[in-house]
Amino acid sequence: MTKTTSLLSIVAISFIFSGCSTTSSDTLPVDSSDKNTTNVEPTPTPVPSATPSTDANTTAESNATDTNATVESNATVVDDKIISYTLEFEDQHIEGDIKYHDGELQDKQKIEEFLTLIGSIKNGKYKVEFEVYDENDSTSPAPTQEPEDTQTVQPLVKKTGVTTSVYELDDGEFQSGQKREYEISRGIVTDKVTGLKWYNPEEFGTREDAERVCSSLGVDNEKWRVPYIKELQTLARYDKIYLSMDDELRVLLDDTDNTNVWGYEYRVDTKESAYYMNFGVGVIENQINSNRYHILCVSGYDKTEGKYIEHKEGYKEDASRKLMWEDTSDNSVYLVYSSAVNHCKELSLGGYTDWRLPNVNELVTITDFTKSTNINYVFDHLPRYGLGVWSSTPYSPNTDDVYTAMESNGNMKHRERTSKRYFRCVRTVK
Repeated sequence: MTKTTSLLSIVAISFIFSGCSTTSSDTLPVDSSDKNTTNVEPTPTPVPSATPSTDANTTAESNATDTNATVESNATVVDDKIISYTLEFEDQHIEGDIKYHDGELQDKQKIEEFLTLIGSIKNGKYKVEFEVYDENDSTSPAPTQEPEDTQTVQPLVKKTGVTTSVYELDDGEFQSGQKREYEISRGIVTDKVTGLKWYNPEEFGTREDAERVCSSLGVDNEKWRVPYIKELQTLARYDKIYLSMDDELRVLLDDTDNTNVWGYEYRVDTKESAYYMNFGVGVIENQINSNRYHILCVSGYDKTEGKYIEHKEGYKEDASRKLMWEDTSDNSVYLVYSSAVNHCKELSLGGYTDWRLPNVNELVTITDFTKSTNINYVFDHLPRYGLGVWSSTPYSPNTDDVYTAMESNGNMKHRERTSKRYFRCVRTVK
């Protein structure tokens, strides 16, 4: 792996977009070795220009009241580099890459996502480690992974793919979420929104076979594993039938006869059954482990948990995904679909009036397949187990139906709009 020590100033300056200015005399030295670690106490700050300065010596400063870092450098600008960072705070461990090309930092969206993370840290210290390497260096190391039970990352939510409105105030009308975008190289699919890498080992087998195949996979020096079921669900596209995936993802699955792919989690009440993604209709289901389904492997940090902030006004905020969720006694009421939509339309909560019914991708983010109730316990008002929660995403083959989550045993389904389900309104943080 080719590294350039002078580029460490570029690395440090890559974090100047955290709003650098301070008068503190407390200096945190920037290491002259190839890996740099900085500990600072954060406060949310605006985003200035991300163009590096050119001062020779690199320093970072902070104090207890002004925790922003100031970084200066006189380094020679070298193009086509990758700044690879690791951010750690509380129990969070997050990795990312930002390109440096033609004298400027690239990937402005990634920079904004990084700043959102920093801004969400209310108290305590965080640690940043970073490395620089050539963009085209094939010997650059694969990202390391923590044990599965401690992996976390803060993703945004992808669009469902639905662009046509079927009912008033449905998914097709709002089209909330991030643009679906992928890179494919040597059979590896990189999801540009989640950062996860996917590979099809062209294997078919039981749930135990899936673990064996993925753990022994040696492709591209990545550490492969069986995907969590919520990770698999991010690949689903809901304006398709027979194979609910983007066309470019046919390298991962191109079988309309058997569209099931194993997920990692077992059912809470029995280890004899595990969850799988049915890409035929885009739903999560579970079956006995001895069934034989497709196997897909994933590499990257688990992104299934958000960072929630509690508000006394009756809602919870997922700061990582920029979503606010209603959490009132109304969420324990059982309604037909149209009544749930109207409730969100008329809702005024926390000074906000732009509440709506969540699309299916947003709804899955608050599903918890490790809990008996199948919903994240961050909420005070929970639906009754197994009776389902409405999304705003219509079921393409039959538009009388709408996708639901948190049905019996945590399954996703599509249900008639005239049936009754629970609901929970959401709004996008702007």
